[in-house]
Amino acid sequence: MKSRILIVSASIGVLSLLVIASRWILPFMGMSGVEGELVHPLTGTVPSMTIVFSLSAITVLVMLGKRDEVVYDEQTQEYLESTIWDYPLIVVENSDLEFNIEPPEERVLTGFKSNGNGGYGRGRALEITALSSHRAIDEREYELAGNPAKSAIGEQGKAAGERITAGLLYDHAGQESFNDSGENHAAESGFREMLLKVTVINSSGQLPPPLPDFAGRGFELAELLAARVRPGVRILGLEGLGGIGKTTLAVKLAHEVACDYPDAQVYIDLKGTSPLPLPVSEAQARIIRTFLPTARLPENEGELSRLYQSVLTGKRILLLLDNAANSQQVAALLPPEGCLPVITSRQHISLPEIFSCTLDSLNEPEAIELLNRLIPRLGPKACQVAQLCGRMPLALRLAAGTLTQHPEMTIDEYEARIEGTGRASRPIEAVLMTSYALLSPGLQKLWRMLAVFTDTFDVPAAAALWKINPARAARALNMLLANSLIDRNRNTRRFRLHDKMLQYADSRLTDDERGKATYLHSAHYQSVLHEAGALYEQGGEYLKQGLDMLDLEWHNIQAGQVWAAVNTSTNRYACELCNSYPDAGKYLLELRQHPRERIRWSESALEAAKILRRRKAVARHLISLGNSYIDLSEYQHAIDCCQQALHLARQISDYRCEADALNGLGTAYFIGGGPARAREFHESALEIARAIEDHRTEAVALGSLGLSQQALGDLNAATMLFDQQLRVAREIGDKRNEAFALGGLGMSHLMLGDSQMAVELLNQQLEITKEIGDRRGEANALNNLGSAYAGHKDPKNAVELHRQALAVARELADSRSEAAALGGLGIAYYIDGDPGIAAQFFEQQLKIAAEIGDQRNECYALINLGEALTSLGETQRAIELLNKAFNMARQSEDIQGQANALFNLALALDRSGDRTHAIYQAETSLELFEIGDLPAASVVREKLAEWRK
Repeated sequence: MKSRILIVSASIGVLSLLVIASRWILPFMGMSGVEGELVHPLTGTVPSMTIVFSLSAITVLVMLGKRDEVVYDEQTQEYLESTIWDYPLIVVENSDLEFNIEPPEERVLTGFKSNGNGGYGRGRALEITALSSHRAIDEREYELAGNPAKSAIGEQGKAAGERITAGLLYDHAGQESFNDSGENHAAESGFREMLLKVTVINSSGQLPPPLPDFAGRGFELAELLAARVRPGVRILGLEGLGGIGKTTLAVKLAHEVACDYPDAQVYIDLKGTSPLPLPVSEAQARIIRTFLPTARLPENEGELSRLYQSVLTGKRILLLLDNAANSQQVAALLPPEGCLPVITSRQHISLPEIFSCTLDSLNEPEAIELLNRLIPRLGPKACQVAQLCGRMPLALRLAAGTLTQHPEMTIDEYEARIEGTGRASRPIEAVLMTSYALLSPGLQKLWRMLAVFTDTFDVPAAAALWKINPARAARALNMLLANSLIDRNRNTRRFRLHDKMLQYADSRLTDDERGKATYLHSAHYQSVLHEAGALYEQGGEYLKQGLDMLDLEWHNIQAGQVWAAVNTSTNRYACELCNSYPDAGKYLLELRQHPRERIRWSESALEAAKILRRRKAVARHLISLGNSYIDLSEYQHAIDCCQQALHLARQISDYRCEADALNGLGTAYFIGGGPARAREFHESALEIARAIEDHRTEAVALGSLGLSQQALGDLNAATMLFDQQLRVAREIGDKRNEAFALGGLGMSHLMLGDSQMAVELLNQQLEITKEIGDRRGEANALNNLGSAYAGHKDPKNAVELHRQALAVARELADSRSEAAALGGLGIAYYIDGDPGIAAQFFEQQLKIAAEIGDQRNECYALINLGEALTSLGETQRAIELLNKAFNMARQSEDIQGQANALFNLALALDRSGDRTHAIYQAETSLELFEIGDLPAASVVREKLAEWRK
């Protein structure tokens, strides 16, 4: 708005100045007209134009001098301008210094490079405003200067998931700036220098630190430690009411024994007290990702449970399962022998081999000890406060926080306030109501809005929710922390509300506040997803940071997307967010989300885009749906979606979507057994991608076209295409397409008889897929490498690689890769001289390929099975299968498939005694092998020479 006013005012000022100047310039240039007809009208306008110019100049000067300000609601403004600024609340930990600074203006965090092709390479920067979460992130042209590694997410971002938490802007030379005018720079430089040392790490399962002021529970702690080493005890449980101190004691216990579990100490909040407890599958996934951070996990719960047990087997791990809903929730999370699960719950947990400790209120000496640690000034009055709080640890901490923040309040006055709530018999509720009532109205509103966070959150998230500057948000959070109304993990610097407080805060929210808060929450985490995706796209050290950020915030991101999807039909803002969520972290989500979940997101986004009448977005979401269906081997669904997208893209002249849709169609037809048709689609996509200079889409088209040429027998053309794809992918830093190109080149060299070069290239493919966490690509690379070792006459290594590929494929529920792995195992065993075992694997491959409609895999399974059956003497069935394989290959114009089917058919016919027909089929196969200049042609010639003797 400010920039618009500046532009309009400056334009009016310039025009008025030109009118004034023309009064004297025209006569000087001899252009006054007849008897001054051009000058006289101007003379009368000079006074009014002078006034206009003066007003314009004043407006420009005022706007240039005006600082950007955030608009707050009345109560928040009242609060932020009153008590909060009297406290030195922004503290840099591990430092003796505290700083009470003026909050900086809204800032822009920059540093993500964009390659102009949907990724983040060269030429552009992703701008994230400090208050960006009330809208989707914008991408704007921005000239980068200096070293982008020193930007907001650069060298300070090397710790996984680091976030800038005080609204600072780091410029591209590594210098910090609080405001454009440079005011108070010297006074603030110390704070900025110290803040740079703050490191926030990924806390997605990290054990919380023990409370420094832990007191009491000595007997219970000793009892639990003794039970741990008792025979027959494998599980420790802590039960009791909410606010009794179960989690605090469990964390203390976990740190006491952590050294005995060196592989990991994992904390999971099972959210058993919330309306929606954490699903068992989500808890398993979080624990698995402690060890497999880049894995895309199976959606099938049975497969996930098997993977969970497999990952934990043989490890020494401590699992702190906090806030369990019931025995059923934790039963599926129990780890194998050698691990220690520690469970907390308000319910009785009945499990075999569990020792349960039921917690009650602290005894009086313990309660007094805790109060004296929290607020030493109480002295003998501590006993009175302890009784008011029912000796409940949560109530004691709340009371201590309130009394610390209100030193003028006497204990009797505090007791009167407790009694005035009418809930004195329910200590936690009474103390919580009192603490809330003593907050200023503005701070009350800020606190109750935090009820929308069902997981931990950071300062930028709170700032986005409150629509205030992050520095002010940090101050407000510290004020709430001082009142014990929120908790903070000292290691991760993330905040949370105890479930008791969460429930109370939610009960105080008005419908209007809840609606605004949930929208702002959803918008913020859409931008976080975008940020994580941008980090991932940067590659290198940033790739892991992007994955860590996604894992850390995944529960919040999911909650944001669900809110947007549920409210699409009634709320335009929700509709906008729902439309943008799948695009926010597109490439990251392809790695992390199961295709079924991607489909759910894309379907919701598609509906939102239709409501918004965004035809480009509709096309994008249709393409995403098509790609997800391809991953699920549901090719007809994929073709339908991509055809709709193609039709729409051509209607609206969206060339990028048109190219993407063509690539999707080509891939679906290729896998479905139509490489010739696929080649046509990919050639069209390549032409468009080059015309619009979309290098990422160009790389995809080149690789897909290479696969089609491979299948059609033109290996030289395929090799050239993969070489081009590799060059383009490396130029734009696209690791995924680089891996694809290396795989294609490796397989081309293998088909041309150079197995040594194939092994080298395919090892590079495998290394990259592991680096970027592309599990589907990893399965493909393992299968390719297994085939190369089989071609190198090394069946033992081939078997091992295909078994690894099979395990990954089954983890991902990737039927296509599973079929390929089974076929590879069959080939390896056949080469090793065991056609019987080989035939069993080929039968499994054939069954899966037929079920999913993968005609290419089905065709090769028939060929390989026919060859194995010929070796076993089952020539009649072999002939039937090989005839079927030839017909499938001919229908799809697969030259190599036709040649292989006919040569194996010739071998089967000869084995059955029909050499005449065998020679005829072999001659036909030789012609086909020679079309593709394939090494197998020499083998056919030798066999024909032998038969003709």
